[in-house]
Amino acid sequence: MSLSAPVIRNLKIRTIGWAFFVAVSLGVLAYPSSPRALDLGLTPSHVYSLWTNINDSLVASSRVVSGDTALRAKISEMKLGNFSGKNPGDVLNHLALYREKLNRLLRAKNLPVVKRVAFDGGVVTPSDVYLNSGHVLTAQIRWLIVETGREQTVSQFYARHGFSGKTPSDVFALVELANRRIDLLLNAARL
Repeated sequence: MSLSAPVIRNLKIRTIGWAFFVAVSLGVLAYPSSPRALDLGLTPSHVYSLWTNINDSLVASSRVVSGDTALRAKISEMKLGNFSGKNPGDVLNHLALYREKLNRLLRAKNLPVVKRVAFDGGVVTPSDVYLNSGHVLTAQIRWLIVETGREQTVSQFYARHGFSGKTPSDVFALVELANRRIDLLLNAARL
């Protein structure tokens, strides 16, 4: 049985996305665990890109959870809040709330839960937030693949955006939006 050109192209794109994430993750593991070593030069704009992908996958997930187009529309129409004065530590704390909610979905499917990437304390950097966000994205996509029986393509959720000038407050707004969206999914899934 031969695969069509679009299927092969999608598999290549998906493989490239996973390879990029694995390469970044393995590179991070090679560094010592001090906060200074973990500062990989990542900025809030990099983290903003990940949370854009996470939010996009939540919209796709709304169809999977209930099949309800009204839920998908409601999730799609949710707007970003306006926040100021946030720092990477605030974002990491709000990310922890999201991770716990995602873990409820994962446990319901007997999938491994998302754990926090530890650091030695001190000042939280965008790199700390990026690493934790990457684990969230990977687990969420794993859940989506299990839920759809691989009918949902996932390569678009590993898009690399060209955002610049984003602040921790901008990232916090995306994490807060994701928290509101996953609350609706959990309610629809009765979890």
